[in-house]
Amino acid sequence: MNLNNPLIKSIIEYNQLDENQIQQLNHPQAITLCEEDAVIQVVNRLKEAILKQEKIFICGDYDSDGLCSTSILKSSLKDLNTNVGFYIPNRFKDGYGINVNIAKLAIDKGYDLVVLLDNGVSAFETIDYLHQHHKEVIVIDHHEIHEEVKADYLCHPDLLSPFYQSMCTSGLVHLISHHLVGYHPYYCALAGVATIGDMMPLWNYNRSLLIKALDEMNQQPFLQLSLLLKNRTDFINEETCAFHIVPKLNAVGRLADIANPNRVVEYLCLKDEADIFNFANQINSINDQRKKIHQVMYQKALQLINDDQVILLYDESFHEGVVGITAGQLSNQFKKVTCVL
Repeated sequence: MNLNNPLIKSIIEYNQLDENQIQQLNHPQAITLCEEDAVIQVVNRLKEAILKQEKIFICGDYDSDGLCSTSILKSSLKDLNTNVGFYIPNRFKDGYGINVNIAKLAIDKGYDLVVLLDNGVSAFETIDYLHQHHKEVIVIDHHEIHEEVKADYLCHPDLLSPFYQSMCTSGLVHLISHHLVGYHPYYCALAGVATIGDMMPLWNYNRSLLIKALDEMNQQPFLQLSLLLKNRTDFINEETCAFHIVPKLNAVGRLADIANPNRVVEYLCLKDEADIFNFANQINSINDQRKKIHQVMYQKALQLINDDQVILLYDESFHEGVVGITAGQLSNQFKKVTCVL
């Protein structure tokens, strides 16, 4: 990149980029092993669990970051012949993240170590419950911390140096997986998709990760991801990920009344091509249903809008899993704060 180009200089000035960011535009850092304490502590505990043949339970989240991070960690542990199980909560029945009922089921099934992915920094009651039953808890999460997290091990961007801050959970799990099984192109690709899905700032590690992830997806297309594209021959960039792959991963969690987000993790971890094609068709079909539901809701919402400064809409027919998409589209269209209930 020619930094003396007048247009590029104007863009840099307009965005108020600092010297570090300017340097990253030309020379993004390569992905290397992360030696941060918070990462190493989790890696060491997982290695101990593998050595002791402990049963590991993963509780993730139903969005693209939760699904991808669960898939990366589950697959990494399976690569090491670990006894690992997982659960993605149902948006409608379970709510967000782990709860005491889920924890009780994990305990009843004999799990020794609980790992909370993309949730956990606010699971105070459940973590206390797990501790009461002598279970250790690892939390790998990037959501804002409001109170002390009493997990036994916590990996969070706030605990890392600036290069690793502003990461999503899948990025953090990718750092851990790198230690466990070495660099893995597919796990890098999943972390990159999740980074886009959670709209994380594309500087520092996120920038290096996404550049590498997109390169991997174009050099050796992974069926689980390429089958979610509109056209499998498309060049994969941030836009194709954001508008084709991410919405389809999220669709299953949004329509948890008719689909099971746990199946998405199974899909992302599949090895058999025939199974991958079959699952991809199901995911694409669910996303088509999601689009139809949204379109009906959007047209009805348009009829309810008035001239108020804030758009506040309620209708019993609106689908709980799709209200956010509808609100986002209305907000973009009318340039107003929007709430759809």
